[in-house]
Amino acid sequence: MGLMADRFDERLATIRLILAALERSPSQWTPLVRKVMVSSTPWLTQTCLEWLLSNGYLERPRRGQYGLTDKGLELLGAPT
Repeated sequence: MGLMADRFDERLATIRLILAALERSPSQWTPLVRKVMVSSTPWLTQTCLEWLLSNGYLERPRRGQYGLTDKGLELLGAPT
């Protein structure tokens, strides 16, 4: 595997961590990022959050509050 494959795998892992952290209930920014950054970097966490939001997998009902959409639940349940 090359560097690009490794980076892709890191992004997928971070996306799965974000989705799993929000599976049970919405979360504020700080607790969410703390959970995810155990296995990721701040930059990657932010990038993945923005991607999930812009593609409809997450919603932000209030400032600093994140939750899963139905589309995000489907992605979380997708086979790896």
